[in-house]
Amino acid sequence: MTRFHLPENTQLFVNGTLYKVVALTSNDEVHLSNLETGEPYLTSSKDLANAIYDGKARLDDANFSASAPTGKPRQTSFDAFDEKDKSEARRRLKFVKKMDCLYSSSLNQAAIDAGRFFSETAAQETLPSVRTLKRWYQCWVASGQDIRSLVPRHAFKGATGEKMCSRVSAILLEVTEKYYLRKNKVTAREVYRIVRQSVAKANMALPRCMKVKAPSERSVYRYLGSLDPYDVMLAQKGAQIADQKFKPVYAGPTAAYPLQKVQCDHHIIDLIVVYPNGEVLGRLWLTVAIDLYSRMVVGFDLSPESPSYRSIMRCLRQALAPKEKFLEEVFQEFLAQSDCSDWAGFESEWPCFGMIETLIVDNGLEFHSQDLLDAATQLGVSIEYNPARKPYYKGVVERFFGTLNSRLIHSLPGTTMSNPVARADYKSEKEAKLTIQDVHYLITKFIVDEYSRGFHKGIRCSPIDKWLRGTKKRPVRLLERREDLSVLTSSVTSRTLSRLGIRLFDLAFQSQALQDLYRRLVKGNIRVKANPKVLVKYDPENLMTIYVEDAQNKVFLPANCTYQDYANGLSLWRHKKVKSYLGTGSDTFSEEKLYEARQELYEVAQQVAGSRQKKRRRNANRLLTEEDKVGNLHTVSPSLEPSHQDELTRDFPRITFEEIEEELKKNGWTSSVVAPKRGAE
Repeated sequence: MTRFHLPENTQLFVNGTLYKVVALTSNDEVHLSNLETGEPYLTSSKDLANAIYDGKARLDDANFSASAPTGKPRQTSFDAFDEKDKSEARRRLKFVKKMDCLYSSSLNQAAIDAGRFFSETAAQETLPSVRTLKRWYQCWVASGQDIRSLVPRHAFKGATGEKMCSRVSAILLEVTEKYYLRKNKVTAREVYRIVRQSVAKANMALPRCMKVKAPSERSVYRYLGSLDPYDVMLAQKGAQIADQKFKPVYAGPTAAYPLQKVQCDHHIIDLIVVYPNGEVLGRLWLTVAIDLYSRMVVGFDLSPESPSYRSIMRCLRQALAPKEKFLEEVFQEFLAQSDCSDWAGFESEWPCFGMIETLIVDNGLEFHSQDLLDAATQLGVSIEYNPARKPYYKGVVERFFGTLNSRLIHSLPGTTMSNPVARADYKSEKEAKLTIQDVHYLITKFIVDEYSRGFHKGIRCSPIDKWLRGTKKRPVRLLERREDLSVLTSSVTSRTLSRLGIRLFDLAFQSQALQDLYRRLVKGNIRVKANPKVLVKYDPENLMTIYVEDAQNKVFLPANCTYQDYANGLSLWRHKKVKSYLGTGSDTFSEEKLYEARQELYEVAQQVAGSRQKKRRRNANRLLTEEDKVGNLHTVSPSLEPSHQDELTRDFPRITFEEIEEELKKNGWTSSVVAPKRGAE
């Protein structure tokens, strides 16, 4: 058995109990004594060594009391000391090792001989006294020949303990808690002034022999500086700021393969954009979905609208589907409104698509919408919300926003920079030249050709390489049909199903599948008192088709709008504008009237697109942009031939009592029938 040095009286914990080394026997056994009960404990040196290295036993810090006063913090690593102190410890070690070689009968004689040796070999060496050498040697031996016992203890020099009078300390503590540790804090100098006044007021009620002296300004500053900075910031600025400053930062969520976890968040980009006519539009909102495994952006949405479920829906649709068609559309839109026909397209592919397992979002209201929860449930996507006030949980997507701003947005004309100080005297609105189509193309090109192919420090490679390697090991899961994507990412509501189909936003939707569903739902009832309620999904970007739930077969049945020419490519926002333009009773107008109003509204928007009122200008340009993108407004007027119109009227009669009465008046008749309330049969 290898012998090891364990001096007598060394204290150590064995299985949680404190023992003291009494003696080392000749047969390599260690005699221990329980410090609480005095009970002896005998163990072999081998077992004790194994227990120390296994963590079942450990040396007590009190063993180093000879080199460090009790109650003071002790450095456990020699490397923790600065170089000057380590050099001094190495110098002292030469003396004590020489003494250890010379030590035979007298420690004093060994110290004298060691000093004489070093005085002869090194003339410039500063020699310590015999008493100092003895103290070094005794500390070194008591510590088990640990060099840390020879490190100078400058921190323990000088006077210790509280010098301030207890009454003055109490006054200082009271003033600090009342005036300094609060939201509207006073300055340190003001604290000193209040302390002096408080001490003077307290002395007025005391005899001369009991009066106390006010602390100096430096003492007050030193006291305030000794307070725990976290407690100070907690009292002055609140828990959120204190935690951001002092609480440890942990790693956010991680992923083991592509699309296991995707972070989604919104960001308003630091750029002013303009309309095609040069009028200022403002800043745009960017919604991004980024894969945690590869750091690839799997989808994004750019819009002047504030974040909502619609922006999340558009982002998710793009994230789940292949991107070839999208890239071509973005490039063609850019060329259509620019004179840059010689610009190249995208140099790289955007290979990201597939089903997401977990979508990580923050606690915004749009992420708690029932539409998103229903879509996620049917897609098989799990929604995971970030803990409140834990920004590091979405650090990946936040870091992307910073990269996008620093490497692209801040170099474009019209940038607002990150703050007014960085912007200085740069006139963002005056310099703005880019349209939303320009920015859409530039951001897409940045994601596809630069960000995805650049080196990423977090994953130690480029995002696209990490994505391709990950999908080879674990292929992504596909959505079976593209139609399912439109259904699953639509908005949800409930409506009454009748033989006339579904009425939604004052539009009628009908199909043979709906009539079959209606008959099945009312089948078996002798008296049908009310039409059944069904779940309806609609796309706010296009009211042409809705989907009605067949709960029995767990499918959604499509139904087209009966006003097909009017509703084709029509968004819910534009439909509401048309109804507002027509005024009261717009739910009773024919398709031809609605289509004419839609055309007239387009012409009005062209006239007010340059209005000085920001809201009118924004709404007009939004309407023009959406209509131009659809491109079906100026093609052919609605196909309302007599035969077709008669067919619509026969299947879905739209005539009302008001129209009958108006027709009678034209022919000289008066009606004595009172028109029923809206909704009556």
